Amino acid sequence: MITFRRLFIYLFVILFVFSCEKSPTGSDPIVVTFPDANFEALIREVLDKSTGDILDTDLEAITNIYSHNDDITNITGIEYCINLSNFGVDLSNISDISKLENLTKLQLLSFVSNEIIDITALAGLKNLEQIYLGNNQISNINALSGLTKLTYLNVVNNQISDIEPLVNNAGIDNGDEVWLKNNPLSAASTGTYILQLEARGVTVYYDLVETVVTFSDANFEAVIRNALNKPTGDITSIDLAAITELNGSDKDITDITGIEYCTNLTNLNLGNNNINAISVLSTLPKLRRLTVGNNPITNLDIISNLTNLEYISIMYLNLTDLSLISNLINLTSLEVRYNQISDISALINFVNLEYLSINDNQISDIGVVTNLLSAIDINFNNNNVTDISAIANLPNLTGCGFANNQISDISSLSTGMEKFQYIYILGNQISDIKALVDNGNVGDGDTVYLQNNPLSDTSKNTYIPQLEARGVTVHQ
Repeated sequence: MITFRRLFIYLFVILFVFSCEKSPTGSDPIVVTFPDANFEALIREVLDKSTGDILDTDLEAITNIYSHNDDITNITGIEYCINLSNFGVDLSNISDISKLENLTKLQLLSFVSNEIIDITALAGLKNLEQIYLGNNQISNINALSGLTKLTYLNVVNNQISDIEPLVNNAGIDNGDEVWLKNNPLSAASTGTYILQLEARGVTVYYDLVETVVTFSDANFEAVIRNALNKPTGDITSIDLAAITELNGSDKDITDITGIEYCTNLTNLNLGNNNINAISVLSTLPKLRRLTVGNNPITNLDIISNLTNLEYISIMYLNLTDLSLISNLINLTSLEVRYNQISDISALINFVNLEYLSINDNQISDIGVVTNLLSAIDINFNNNNVTDISAIANLPNLTGCGFANNQISDISSLSTGMEKFQYIYILGNQISDIKALVDNGNVGDGDTVYLQNNPLSDTSKNTYIPQLEARGVTVHQ
């Protein structure tokens, strides 16, 4: 009986030990061989295992491999490193990287200065964040279009002409870097795709190719030549890349084709022309100030994509609301006078807005203004506003205009307005201005415009003199 029990325990221990030596998949450990002795030497160094069989279970423990100038030509065996997150073999002679296709935990990959042509194996490696493939023979980068976690790509010194796959990769966006220098980039890549990437906030390093640019609109060309101080001769893409500011206001311009080469343009004024298409502005990633008012523009949708804008003037465009600019939350100045706007709810998230000019519209409700905590100066002259309580607690407001509205009650102005300097409330229905007297922030050096209001005798004979005694200038 005792002998049988000991035998049972002995067999159990053997089975347990045997099972522990299996790979995590449950199969027996596999002895992995490496056709490339130099690559095997690298693996042994990483494992700190100078002799003995290398098992797949050994390789599953590896998370980082890096080699530099080790004359490796074949990375067969790497497919067993299923937990690898960082892999680099630089300055070697590798041409085939197909064995990487199932290493889905890879985050960083570096094969600088090798002989790689085909990178199809990378298509399924969705966790890749950084790729270094400079100095190879790569021409096709379609495999990169789905790698949405990419933040850094270096493919300098290759044979790449078409970079549209990078544009198609929605994950390559603001703050990311793409290095493309010393590649035979196509005209579409330099003239369209790079500009689209830059418009998304991607920093792209590439070689400027000098191209002669022609303009279909003579008036626009004249504006360009004036900016360049170049009255004659060819205008090149390099010339245009030097322009940072362009004033084309009131020049009878109809077509701005060619402006896409002004890739460093920050300030653009095209107001008061005959322009009907502005979609090309999407290629100007550095644009910060834009004036396009009073043009017969047929499609304004592109404006919603210009999210880096800090100032925009869109007057005389028959707008009825501000949904067009709801994405432009980096705006600090907005000018939308002379439209048909009645709804300004789109301003709810404009916490950076400092200057707002929205005169001559159809606005009655300004409640959303309470959210404009950075506002310094706002103007709603010539609208239908009745209630201005929304401005009372704006901490940075120095001045405002509400001339020619339907305001009768200004009691909400009895408090707040710590930085007050002036207010235009002429042409309303105001009779009682006691709130301005009660507000201790209305004082010396400030100005109040009250003309064309049915002011009460008390306001005229008591409150206005009290304000003036405090140093307030009152126009009545």
